[in-house]
Amino acid sequence: MTFETINSIIYLRPTGLKSGGCMSKYLKKSERKKQIKKASIELIQTKGYRNTSVKDIVDRAKTSKGGFYNCYSSKMELYKEIVEDGCKYRRDQMKKHKITNENLDKKTLFIEMILDKILSFNEYKKPYSKMLMEMGTDEDLFRFYKKNSKVAEGIFIDFCEDEGFEECICLNNKEYEAFINSLIVGVDIFELYDSESYRDFIRTIITAYFEKIDLFDK
Repeated sequence: MTFETINSIIYLRPTGLKSGGCMSKYLKKSERKKQIKKASIELIQTKGYRNTSVKDIVDRAKTSKGGFYNCYSSKMELYKEIVEDGCKYRRDQMKKHKITNENLDKKTLFIEMILDKILSFNEYKKPYSKMLMEMGTDEDLFRFYKKNSKVAEGIFIDFCEDEGFEECICLNNKEYEAFINSLIVGVDIFELYDSESYRDFIRTIITAYFEKIDLFDK
């Protein structure tokens, strides 16, 4: 076994000992990180960011504090990785949407991508909505959002340049960001995920906005 392999494995407890009813085992670091992120996402959905502690995460993931800190230096580093995962997930979904809807014109296709971002449910949606709601009263979380929103901006710009939507890069502005985020929070609060009537309503608004700024007519 190479040093790199040994270094990628987290040792919890000697085989045969128990803690919290869970038998010890060896896990690769990548697998332990998946376990920790899954537990964190589940906790954030019910407790929010502020009220979720490292102890909560450790207990939910059935690991140890040593196991946690072997993977992440802090709770905020963990949250940063979850945000990045969410951004990459959305990018991949947009690419899939483009492939499966080649019959749509460019403007309609992009609008449908936005509607999916707002209305489709996935494991990252509620944690993101929670962050938007909490950062209004939590300065640390607001700074965290502002710092990591740059990651989302970079991924969006790369997508637009790679997939032929260069004209949409202009949507990287505070007004559009606030508009989309307010819709995401509203959908979560009122449980409007996959609502076709609300999808039609939002489609009308976004279409009108794009026409006003001549987004696809320049």
